[in-house]
Amino acid sequence: MKSFLRTYSKSKNSALAERFLQILDEQISHLTASVIDRDPTLKKLYEKYEAGGSGHRDNSGQNDLDRAIEDSQKQEHEFRDKFQKEIAYVQSEKLLRSRQARDLADTITNPPWNGTERTSDTALRMIVDSMPKAKAVGRQKTIITPPVPISDRIKNAKESSLDYKVSKTDKNDKNKDDNFRELYKERLMGPSMFVDATSPKATLGLIGSMADARINAAIDQKTGKFESGDMDSVRGKPLDRERLANSTDTNFFLNEILNKQDCLPPWIESQQGTQREISTFRLDLEKKWFNIMIRKLSDRFHDKMEMLRYLDTDARAISMAALKDQFTQSHDKYMSAKVDSLNQAIRSYNLQCPSSSLHKWKLVKDLELLRLYDQVRTNIKLLVEGWYSEQNTTRRIDPKVKGASDSFIGVFDSAKGSLSIGSGSQYNVIERPREQLHFWKLVKLIFKL
Repeated sequence: MKSFLRTYSKSKNSALAERFLQILDEQISHLTASVIDRDPTLKKLYEKYEAGGSGHRDNSGQNDLDRAIEDSQKQEHEFRDKFQKEIAYVQSEKLLRSRQARDLADTITNPPWNGTERTSDTALRMIVDSMPKAKAVGRQKTIITPPVPISDRIKNAKESSLDYKVSKTDKNDKNKDDNFRELYKERLMGPSMFVDATSPKATLGLIGSMADARINAAIDQKTGKFESGDMDSVRGKPLDRERLANSTDTNFFLNEILNKQDCLPPWIESQQGTQREISTFRLDLEKKWFNIMIRKLSDRFHDKMEMLRYLDTDARAISMAALKDQFTQSHDKYMSAKVDSLNQAIRSYNLQCPSSSLHKWKLVKDLELLRLYDQVRTNIKLLVEGWYSEQNTTRRIDPKVKGASDSFIGVFDSAKGSLSIGSGSQYNVIERPREQLHFWKLVKLIFKL
């Protein structure tokens, strides 16, 4: 285009062609380096033709261009021949992801067959031939679970071990809960859901049977009326509705029958028995506390007055901290078993009790231990004086030898024989006469009951 404009401007001497030529030169100078500028051979040919100023190419320029193209093609061919394997690897990189493709690639890269089998190939072939052929398995839909992370596995192991450790100690509690649920079934859902209320085995059924028997016995079989002196004041008159305001007719008359027969409801009998057992248990624990305290004091003091003066002070020897370990070591198992038994009785009473306001609280071993200790510690002086007086009355000890100290009488007495206190002191124990048991009278009394 540029050569055409120069030729046109020289022949015609046109100002327009000169202007177009200037614009073209400016645009070419502002352009980036072209393909011709980057290739030295093409640039040399371009400058040669540009410097000639003619619109046609001569034969020498054409030959140089052909020679340059041939050299470029030859270099490319030599490069492909030299790096043929690497180029194939690059082109087939995406196809080498399967096992068959990898085996094929290994076969291609191995040296060609020369008629001799390698030792590794022979060993591999023998191993493959010695193994049985795999059985064809039908296509199955297998769900592959991803592996659990190590942190989650550690957490799961800790949780499993903790659950196992807790379950070993909670078996008894679970059994207690099941028994407790069975006991409350009748109370929460009603006795008619599980046991026939009219059955003689049930409490209401037994009372109803007794009431029916008494009613039938009081009815005259000839007239069908009650033959009783009280019936004249009741027969033909309406019932007192005020007494029946909070109970049905059946419950009211059953309660009247029980009152006349001097029978207590089952829950009242259970309450009395439970309260009696609790009182006996607490009294027994008070005795045990006092025995430990008096044994501790008698080891240090041999006179009642000295012991009482010591009790007026702080008396650290019989403090809770000093005696708790000894008491627990001697009576802990008994106390735990007894508290569990009493709690079972309290729970049975609470199930039978008609009102929640009359329910009893269960016993707590530690609280009972502390409360009974406080009671004994508060009344320790009176208990010590009573203990001394009891010892003096139950064991009558008369000294034979004069000069024996009277202050030691009855302090260290025991239920077995006589004791000698100090040198030259001798005591005679006067035993009480044996009481007669009257065994046969007791047997007759049992059979009468």
